[in-house]
Amino acid sequence: MEDGLYLYGQWVSEVSVALTKQSNDLTSPNTLQVTYANLFTLSDTTAVRTLLQNAEQLDAAGKNPYRLIPAQLISDGEVIFTGNASLLSFMGGWKVSLSGARKGLFDQLADIKLKDLDLNRYNHPWTIEVIDSYAESTEGICYPAIDYGSIDNGAFAQDTLTPAVFNKTLIRAMLQRVGYTPKGDWLTDPLLNRVVLPFVEEEPKAYEQEWVDARMARVTVATSQPIPSFSGMNILLPLTVDNNPLAGWRDGRQDNYKAETYRYVPDTAMRLRVQAFQTFQIKVDQGAVEAMLIVEKNGQNVYQEYQSYGGPYNLLMSGYEQLKLNVLIECRALDQIQVRFIIRKRTTLAQFLIIGFVREEDTFASFEPDASIVSGDNWQTAINLPDMNCADLLKSTALMCSATWESDDVARTLELKTLNGILDNEVNATDLSHCVDESDEPENNPVLAPYGQKNLLKWKPLEDKTLAGYGDGVIGVDAQNIPLETPLFELPFSAVIDSKKVIGGYGSPPFIETRTITGTGANVQVQRKSTSPRLLLVEPTKPVTVTVNVVTPDLTISPTPVRLMASWWYTRPEGAVTTANSFSLAFDRPPGTFTREQTLIQRYFGGLKRVLRRPRQLTLSAYMRPSELATLDLYSPVRIQKVRAGSLDINDNYFYINQIKNYQSASGRCSLVLIPY
Repeated sequence: MEDGLYLYGQWVSEVSVALTKQSNDLTSPNTLQVTYANLFTLSDTTAVRTLLQNAEQLDAAGKNPYRLIPAQLISDGEVIFTGNASLLSFMGGWKVSLSGARKGLFDQLADIKLKDLDLNRYNHPWTIEVIDSYAESTEGICYPAIDYGSIDNGAFAQDTLTPAVFNKTLIRAMLQRVGYTPKGDWLTDPLLNRVVLPFVEEEPKAYEQEWVDARMARVTVATSQPIPSFSGMNILLPLTVDNNPLAGWRDGRQDNYKAETYRYVPDTAMRLRVQAFQTFQIKVDQGAVEAMLIVEKNGQNVYQEYQSYGGPYNLLMSGYEQLKLNVLIECRALDQIQVRFIIRKRTTLAQFLIIGFVREEDTFASFEPDASIVSGDNWQTAINLPDMNCADLLKSTALMCSATWESDDVARTLELKTLNGILDNEVNATDLSHCVDESDEPENNPVLAPYGQKNLLKWKPLEDKTLAGYGDGVIGVDAQNIPLETPLFELPFSAVIDSKKVIGGYGSPPFIETRTITGTGANVQVQRKSTSPRLLLVEPTKPVTVTVNVVTPDLTISPTPVRLMASWWYTRPEGAVTTANSFSLAFDRPPGTFTREQTLIQRYFGGLKRVLRRPRQLTLSAYMRPSELATLDLYSPVRIQKVRAGSLDINDNYFYINQIKNYQSASGRCSLVLIPY
């Protein structure tokens, strides 16, 4: 292939750029980095204009300035860069930036919420029988044993049995969304295979609010119609006003309310909340009068609010009667829902007077899909996930493992590369001794910014301030020439403490407070709230049988045994212990605790601790052929031996490649930014 820059697979120009290759810059521990090129200007040629559809013109209709354009750099026939080009500005030529494919991938994922993922295959009937069937699940969803704040005498409330989604399932789903697949050893990592995201919301829901708003209608009447004073009336309420949002009358964009027929017509099956209101005055001298607001489905009465007024009643006409209706009804698509108002004599002989109107001030109805989920409904997996984007979850997975993600834009794969794995791969180290420019003085910096004497790895703080720092970690450095304390990163998930409640024969489940119970007996009250996202570990081979207070159709409580999945965050309950799961999600052991579980620092941060035993950074001038740059594995160490660079003797050392900086393809000159360990 001809040397130069390729866009959309077509050669466009020879360019001179300074390329910086990197996998995971250890001097930026809270971010994921990519290979990038310094800005350069692309020559304004006919070929460039044609390829970019004259994007430089003000009236150009193309989208190229708003896209990440697939790009490659070729030097000496070698592909030294694959990624994306961005058109920044035009001034006699396009100013262009190049960035690695991983940036484009993470930018896409940052725009996708977990709630937007296609997880429909994991939707399921929310019943005790189905919950029990997930007790040994290893993929998709499971039902962990979690105390949400309402365990009573060892029994779980039925509505607190909620599913968690396996982290690996979410990663597969998000990558599938953007056309990638996961690969690598992390797929079989025992800890990562057990990580789940539990439910943390105030209430589960069947629909997002946007979906509900699109189908909600609040309507009233257009004219004033008097209620006949001595005979009453029987009418479908002529609710025709649905297009005056300033006054509160509206129909959602799905247009489910049909004003011309006074009916709400669901576009899909739903549980619909119908509310209606009518006010009037009445006095009854003798006999009796009855008034009704009726919800009709397909012409049949499915619910009514009824009032009867027996004489003598309200002879002074001193007050107003308010007839209110509020009911949930099950609807199928295209059912016809309407509201009827009836007021009439109930006895054969009745003497009465009615004063009232069917008018905007006194008459209205609303139709709103019920977003809640109750037992027996279909659990909607995606929309009940925490409100966070996919990139945050993917980044958190890497940070908690002292790792980075390697993307292959050709194979469309994503692989987790841990620092431990990179440093342990010396058998595949690349010897770059011959590339070092021995005539140039290297820079040996005994400080590796931003690391300090105490390097903090943090979870999102818990609401209970007495638990500040619970599960956080510290990696110490024995050096006095660096800052005293440095926060390396904070994950968007909170730590999880153990419940004070104990399940017999099992132990204490994790405690995630979304329920607060006050009072006793008939005065008991339950407050519900959402909380911050959490991660948990689960053990599919150790289901725990718990007692669940199931509410029967006749509203009695039936204690029922149900199998849930064993779960923990730091300390495993005795009922979850196996020889294969002795690990936790705490970075360090919380103060005053000692258990057998391996912490995240012990499991994944050995490589970083090796680097920080003597934190330093070496910058060498070097010359690399394009073929060497193209084939260099950034996820293996490099070796430099028997080299005298300036006044520095390098006998035989292995290094982590932090950066290959400012590579000039014409000369092959660059800077090697290396970290010894």
